[in-house]
Order: sequence, then C-alpha cells, then structure tokens
Amino acid sequence: MNRKTSYSLLVLFLVYSLPIRSSDDELKRGLYFQSFEVDKDKRTSLDLTPHRPLVFNHGFTMEFDLKLRREKQSFGYVFRIICNETLNMDFMIDIPSVTANFLCVVQNRTVIQFKKEELGNTIENTWINVVFVFDPDSNRIILSLNGIKKEAPCPAERMNRFSVCFGGNMYRNFLTTDVSPMTVKDIRFFNEKQQLVRHWELAKHATDGVYDECISDRATAQNPIWEIDSHVKWKKIETFVHSGQNHHIAFNRNDGLFYFINDREIIIYDIKRDKMDTLEVLAGYPFNCRLSNLLVYDPNRHVLVSYDFERKGLATFDFATRRWDNDNNAGIIQRYMHHSRLFIAEDSLLITFGGYGFHRYQGVMHKCYVTENVWAETRLSPSIAPRYLGSMGQLDNRQLLYFGGFGSESGEQTEYSRNYYDLHTIDIDNAKVLKRWTLPNPEEHFTNSNTMVVDKTNGKFYALAYPNMRHASIITLHEYNLEKPEYRAVGDSFPYFFNDLESYCDLFQSADSTELYAVTSHVRDNQSEIAIYAIAFPPLSLEEIIRHPPPRAYRWIWLAMIAVILSGVFIYCRKRKTHLKEV
Repeated sequence: MNRKTSYSLLVLFLVYSLPIRSSDDELKRGLYFQSFEVDKDKRTSLDLTPHRPLVFNHGFTMEFDLKLRREKQSFGYVFRIICNETLNMDFMIDIPSVTANFLCVVQNRTVIQFKKEELGNTIENTWINVVFVFDPDSNRIILSLNGIKKEAPCPAERMNRFSVCFGGNMYRNFLTTDVSPMTVKDIRFFNEKQQLVRHWELAKHATDGVYDECISDRATAQNPIWEIDSHVKWKKIETFVHSGQNHHIAFNRNDGLFYFINDREIIIYDIKRDKMDTLEVLAGYPFNCRLSNLLVYDPNRHVLVSYDFERKGLATFDFATRRWDNDNNAGIIQRYMHHSRLFIAEDSLLITFGGYGFHRYQGVMHKCYVTENVWAETRLSPSIAPRYLGSMGQLDNRQLLYFGGFGSESGEQTEYSRNYYDLHTIDIDNAKVLKRWTLPNPEEHFTNSNTMVVDKTNGKFYALAYPNMRHASIITLHEYNLEKPEYRAVGDSFPYFFNDLESYCDLFQSADSTELYAVTSHVRDNQSEIAIYAIAFPPLSLEEIIRHPPPRAYRWIWLAMIAVILSGVFIYCRKRKTHLKEV
C-alpha cells in the first residue's frame, strides 16, 4: 500500500471521528423536564452515565444552561452526582423558600446556598449559566450561577468515579422523583486541564437517548420532551367553535393576537397568554360575505379592516369604541372567494390576487390604500392564469411572490380546470409579472394556504399544502426553493376537512420569527370549527433531529487498520533506508 493511500485512509478516519454539530443557532435546544404537574411515573430523568461512571482522578468542571419555570411546586433536583457509589452531591431549587432558593447539598448537609435576589429580579423563563467544580486535591467544590461563585469544603479526596443524573433517578439508595420544573441544555464536562471531554447538547437525539459530541457517549432519558422536536411537531394550541359560516380571520403579528369575527362579536386569542377573550360589538357590521375571509389587521391605526371588492368599500372596527363604521348588513356578491392577500403595513396597502365565484376563476390583482380607501385593479392574465387557492407573500419592498393554485387558462370552470405549480414575482408598482419556475406535477395534487411565509435570507418560502381532491384530508408544510423548482415536506401533518368554499386554512409567522402558526376552519352544522396550530421556526424534517450514533465497532476497526498501515509504512521506509545505505 503506497503512502498516498495510507494518508487518504488516515484523513478519512479523522473526518469520520469528528463530532456532528448543528450550524443553525436558530434551533431550539434542551430537554424539558416534566415535574410535579404530572404523576411520578411520568416525570423526566436524564442519566448521563447509564453504563459506566465518568472517571476523573483529579476532579472536573461541569457546566450547563438551566431555565426554570413557575409551577405549583417549584422545587426539586436539578442534578445528583454519586461519587464512588457512596457519596451524593446535589444541586436543588426551592423557589418559594424565603431562606434559600438554590442549594448545593453534600451527603445530608447544605454547604452552598443562593437567594434568588442574588441573580436579579427574573430567574424564571430565562437561561441561567451553571458551573459546578469538584476539586479533590483541595477538597473543595465551587458552584457558580451566572458568574456569581460560592465554594465550600468537600472531604472526598479519593473520589474518582462519578454517576450523574439530572431530574429524577433510580440509583439504589440515591433514587428520587422530586424533579425540578426546568429545561436544561449544553451539558459540558472538562477535566483538570480544562479540556472538553463530554458535551451533551440535548438537541438531536435518538429514540431512547442522546449522544455527546466528543466521543458519542450515550445518555438515556425517561419521559423526555426535546425542545428541538418543536421544529417538527405541530402543536394544537387552541380549538373552538364559532357561530355562523363567516371565515373572517386576521392576525395581529406585533402583539400575537388572532381575531375571529362575526356580526355581533369578536373572539380574540392571545398566543402569549394562551387566553381567549370575547368582545361584544356595540354597533355596525363587517361586510356580510358568507364563506369568504375579507379581513385584515391594520397595525398603524390598531383597527380591523373588512373590505368589499364589488363596492370598493372598507369597514373598520375601532377597539376603543367597539364599533364598525359600516351600517349596511346586506349580503354582497362573492366573485373572489379564496383569493390570496397581503397587507403591507409600511404603505397601508392591501393587495389581493385571484379568487373564485359563479363558476369562474379570477385573474385580477386588487390594490387598496386603506387609509384613503383608494382602489386599483390590474388583470394579470395571461401572465398568471386565473385561479384561486394560491399563496401570496412579500419578497421585498417592491415585489410579491405568488405560487400555485387551481384554475384554468380561460377562467372558466368548465374549460380544463387544473392545479398549478408555478412561482411568479409580481412588481407592486407596475404589476409586471416574471415567472421564476414551475414544478413538475406531484404524485398527488395539492393546493395551498392563501398566504406564504418568505425567508429571503435563506432563499426559501413556506406554504401549507393539502390534497384538494379529498374531503378528509391532511395539511403538510412545504419548504420551497426560491431559485429553482424544488420543495420538501417539513414538520409532521395535521387533519383538515376540505370542502372547497366551506373550508379555509392560512399560515402566519410570529413577530420574532421563532414560530409559524396555521389556522384551519371548516363549516359544520352552520358553525365554523376553528383550530390553531404552532410549530417552531425554522421547521425541520424528522430526519434532521434524529442523531444516529457512529458504529463504534467500525471505529476500532479503522483504528486497527491505521495502526497496521502506519506500521507498514514505517517498516517500508526503514528497509528502503537500509537498502540505500548498502548501495
């Protein structure tokens, strides 16, 4: 075997041995510990040493980040370290206590304690950096919380094997089910030379545990809730029934409020507080359009705006007076159902495209400056064929994106109606259309949410997708490439009952861009059944959060092969050197 081959194998081994790291700092990390809010057998534990203890002959430093939450019992173990199976070193919290809120206990005696006031006014729902140092050479331990250090004597000079558990544990005489209500991330161990020897990020994980980033040492978790899973799993955060058949829905992005309206009341769901309120309307009406969403929220004036295409009219709701400035409750003609829309707050500009009514698809873009109630309309067909059920989003200050939909080239429902999978850029000022790409037809056809979320920085956009040829359907989030016709499904799916005009779904993003929200509505027995879902942003596929351990047996095989190769190279070079001397 020549030197070039030997070098290549050595490089391959070194690359293979590198830890797997996520470069995306936007991802949520950490293990959420279920505490006293659940039964004992459902509480969370993390065992870092399920197979063998960590060995440190001259002590160690353990560092991690901790976030506490307020529960009825804000008490419990953060971690327990068992030394040589005889001595316990514990870190606990007792938030309601008036004497000490953070305690370090050695065996059966509290040796270090902190009051929460020492860390500032806020200790809940914020990350606290924790550093624990065990120094057997000086028989001392050090506990640091957000850089505030305290130390105490610890007579354990011959202790060198350490079993480490966070939350609950089942270690013989050291077991406990008193789990602190907390989230933990980035557990790191350093040796006496301050060299990193273990790092459990608590992000990507296996089904039955999690691996460290240094040598893929496996930790096991019982009843875990992994924060990174929120990037894959849609969580239903609210569901309710709204009287009537009006799909009037708007989102206040700045304050995290959803508005659901009918003639006489406005239901407000506050995402941050997870609270539902009902506001009685004292006078006036939104425009009466059954089975169509004609509502946006204007953050500039803090009003809801209901709009009417036919009369080019606007009706605004003032939260201070609880009145609509429209007294006409007559039904309006519906030619633009399931249109796509966007409200650009900087310009107080409402833009819509497409729609359906009276067996015709629409190819008209409407623009309305809502402050002045000035309307303009432009026909975009044939550049974009008439359609509905497409997605619209804002690319930048002067351009929109429009994707997909269902329609026909002529606009007539009777003339080859079909699904579209093309992406267009629309100039806001002059309505010029540029076609970016077209996807090949998928195996199962789908249509989209009326709104998309654009991530221009990463060259992507997102839209909800569902099979429009089925009633009992599902919604899946699609991630599209802005530059080329590529997409993939991210996150899991959730149920959706699609009955054309009697159903509705849409996609929204939080103001801090950390979450996406999906809203679904469908009519049943003259009532609208509404659900709200949330998923962490950016959304991921299941494969992206699963950590597969490297095959350790193969590592040793590679190591043996490298040793043999290097020995062969050494012998070869030695013989060649001897031969040259003889010559």
